[in-house]
This record gives sequence, structure tokens and C-alpha cells, in this order.
Amino acid sequence: MIVRQLLAALAVLAAVPARAEMGGLYLNMPLSVRQMGMGNASLGGGDCLGAWSNPALLAGRASRGEVALGGGSLFGGLESAFGAGAAWQLTPRFTVGLHVSSYSMSFGQTDAWGDAKGESVERNHVAVGPAVAVAGRWWRAGVAVRIVNDIVAGNSANATAADAGILVDVGPATVGLALRSMGPDLRAAGAAASEAEQLPGQLRVGAAWRLAGLGVTLAGEYAQAGVDKGSGVGVEWQAAKMLAVRAGAAGIGSPQGVSPTAGLSFAYRNAGLDYALNSHALGLTHRVSVSYAFAGPAEPLPAVAAAETTPEVPAEVANAPAQEAAPVPAAPPPKPSKGNKLPNVAVADLSPQNVSSGDAAVIAEMVRVELVRSGKANVVEKANMDKILAEQGFQQTGCTSEECAVKLGKLLNVQRMVVGSFGKLMDSYFLAIRVVDIETGRVLYADRASGKTVEALQDAVVSLTNRVAKSLR
Repeated sequence: MIVRQLLAALAVLAAVPARAEMGGLYLNMPLSVRQMGMGNASLGGGDCLGAWSNPALLAGRASRGEVALGGGSLFGGLESAFGAGAAWQLTPRFTVGLHVSSYSMSFGQTDAWGDAKGESVERNHVAVGPAVAVAGRWWRAGVAVRIVNDIVAGNSANATAADAGILVDVGPATVGLALRSMGPDLRAAGAAASEAEQLPGQLRVGAAWRLAGLGVTLAGEYAQAGVDKGSGVGVEWQAAKMLAVRAGAAGIGSPQGVSPTAGLSFAYRNAGLDYALNSHALGLTHRVSVSYAFAGPAEPLPAVAAAETTPEVPAEVANAPAQEAAPVPAAPPPKPSKGNKLPNVAVADLSPQNVSSGDAAVIAEMVRVELVRSGKANVVEKANMDKILAEQGFQQTGCTSEECAVKLGKLLNVQRMVVGSFGKLMDSYFLAIRVVDIETGRVLYADRASGKTVEALQDAVVSLTNRVAKSLR
């Protein structure tokens, strides 16, 4: 079995021309274990290692920073691989990163009859370099530079490669394009041009579709690189809060044939553990990675503009001498009159899940503002709500059940309560909302939204709140 695998590996190497893209056979292999579990489709990888295949994936991440390490055994032990990556948001729109990739291969030489000579040839390939990425409202772009070193049988060759990528986010869909491994030939010092090896300019085109209601992500990508052409498709299912399952097919259309893939991810708080299995003609490929995300975006989520909530104070009032103000009682919640049939609505504090309470409070305030703008409800001001609840000694922290919402709504004298949660899972934000009828205790409407970037999350909150407003009767 081992001899057959070695012969198969040599056959693959022999099929490559003298100036072929041997460096690319390593440089273009993905680093992300999550990506590998989804048929090598880079848009399916959620960690910072996925940016190795498209540097634009660094931009617009939900976490302030992330580090990841991955490695494993390839092709039944013929190769070993290691990868490391890091990403850090300098601002919500600007992210820097660093990637390191290392592959080692050892294969035995054979004579004309296919018998092993007892000798072996080793190849070690290392690439390291920085990346930068920027994010807009609906697009992301990135570039990376790699310093490449390739050692075959003790002979070292070096080159510099560049990558560039762009992503376009359209609702739950993302479309991406990347040009990779662009650069001069791998050439040893003093070697002739005929002895150099080309770095192949790889093209990757892919798309992903997130079905948030089902917790499913579909991804597909075409990857081209010289003699090694192939496409991959995959699916990810968020089976539970801490568990994701992946499956796919890699190498579609390649000379080596289709390789089934599978993967698992376990997440606890900000830490992640990923595993991927690839069934290849040369043997099984096992990959494992660990990652850690630093919670929270680079800056607090944008709050409501002060101009929208704070009226302009006339100069004569602002400059008047201070006077002792008499205590003003809290204004009661609005009551519908004969000419005003709008329901009274209050928005409870959102339960934070893997985010700060401050971020959850900002999202709750955004929901209140959008409900007011909709003109579909009389919304209780946050300050009045807090004062009334403080007088009653009611703690609304963690109030997400229907029973608690009814108690809260009766204290505030409203007909509808909006409750829910705001959190972060992997690299996406999620907002879940429910509208509870205070009289019956029934949930009249439930919905949720998600976004990978702050800008996308803002748009999702506005869209979700508009749907909530239309449900109010």
C-alpha cells in the first residue's frame, strides 16, 4: 500500500513539466481547516486562515482580532503541513493580518522497474507574509505579499508572490474573486533561468449563500492553477450553538478526481476547535486547527446620532444662570386616544450572547429609533422605562421569556413588548427578536437577522425592525 502511494506521488510529480508550477502545488493549497471541510471553498471558511485563499476575507470580521494554528498529515503520511494566521482590526473598516504556511514532503526514489532504491528526496516549502484588507458597506478588498522559500534535496530557491482579492456582499450572499501566487520564478542563487520554477497565477472565483433561518451556509468555488484545475462545493450546518458540521467535494474536474471532504467545529466562548478529513487518491488527509477570537469590534457599534435624540438648546437658555430644578416625575407611557390607534410598545434590554452589554444596549436603542421612525407604534422612551422599573424594583436583566415580558409590559402599561437577544457566533453577529402580546402572553411575531460587518449589521437591524413594525396591530 505504501509503495503504491509513493509511486502515485512520483507519477503526479513526473507529470509536471521541467519549469512547471511545483511551488504552486504547495503555495495554493488552503490553510483553513473549515474551508477544507467544505470542499476547499474559501468563502466557506470562517476563521482568519481562510484569508490565505482570498485576503479580502480579513476585512469586516465580527471580532477585534483572531489567531489560529492548524496542521496535519496529508496523503497517508506522505506530507505534513502547518499553517498559522492572525488578524487584527485597526478600525472597523481596516484590518491587518499575517500568514505562515509550511509544507514538507518526503518521497522515495525508484528504479526503472518501480522498485524502491532505499533513498528519499525531501521537499520543504515555506511562505510567510503580511496582508491588509478594507471593508465598505457592501464590499471588501485585500492584498497580501508572500516571501516564498522552496528547498528540494538541499537546494534552496526563493521568490516573492502577491495575492489580491475582492468580495461583494449582497444580503445573505457573498461573491468573491482572488488572484493568487503572482510573482517571479522560484530560482536558486546563481541558477540559470531554465532551472527556475514558475509560480502559477491562480484564479479563484466563488460564492456563498447563508440561510440564517436554517443555520446553513452553501459555498462553491472554482480554483485554477496550471496543471491542477478543480472546483469545490460544500455545505455547513450550525447544528448547535457550539457545534458546526461540514461536508463537501473538492477537486471537481481535476486530473486527480473528486475528493469527498467532511469537517466538524466546536466553539466555546471565543475559542474554536476544527477538524477536517479529505479522502484523496493518494490517501487520507487529516487537518486540525485551534483558534481564538478577541471579542468585540475594533470600535463600539455606532450609537444613535446625538442630533436625532438631543434637541438644540437656544443660546439664551444655555447661558442663563443655573437654578435649582424641581423634581419632575417620570412621564407615564403614552395611551392610545380615539384619534391615535397606534399600540403602546416597549423594547426590553436585549440579552447579550458572547458580546458586551454595551453592544446589546446600542442595538436595542437602534430598534427603538427605527420603530419610532416607522410611525407604527407609540414607543416608550428608555429613560422613562428605566425610571418606572426602578420605582417598582423590577430587574429586567435576562428578561427574555414570554412570562417575564408580560410582567414587564404590565408595569409599563403597554400592549406589546419587544424582547430578544444579540450575540456573536464564529465571525457573525446575530439579532433575534420576538413581539409578545401582553394581554394574551402569545408571541405575535418572531424574526432574526445577521451580519458579518458593522455596516451589514446596521442594514440588517433596520430591515428587521421595519418587519417588526409591520407586524404591530
